[in-house]
Amino acid sequence: MIKTPLRRLLAPWKQNKAEASYGRVFDKVDLWYCYLLAVREGKDWEFDMYVWQCGDATLVFPNSSTVLWLMDTRKPNIDSDGSVDYGEFRWLNREGSGNFRLYGEFGEIEIGSDPPFMKYADDFVPR
Repeated sequence: MIKTPLRRLLAPWKQNKAEASYGRVFDKVDLWYCYLLAVREGKDWEFDMYVWQCGDATLVFPNSSTVLWLMDTRKPNIDSDGSVDYGEFRWLNREGSGNFRLYGEFGEIEIGSDPPFMKYADDFVPR
């Protein structure tokens, strides 16, 4: 798996919060077109997703110390082919040192962790 750190986009977020927190987050992977497939809880919180540019990927929050569901609206969406997802991602925002807020159709989550990163299939390189 290829790991792509999010630091390039998270660190320079000094413009308007609404503009900074919406849209492209991981190189050219736009969260608006990513769908939540599953959440794995543990030391590292992992969000399995379908990314329109590359297929399956995982957003990882390593060494998660605190996780708070501010709003849990997960409900399964069943596609015509029988596959299930829990809605689109909307944005990921850095809320200070080591704190991140993730929002989408599935709800809103505050996570305290090391900087998150994406794991892609071995043959995908974000451009």
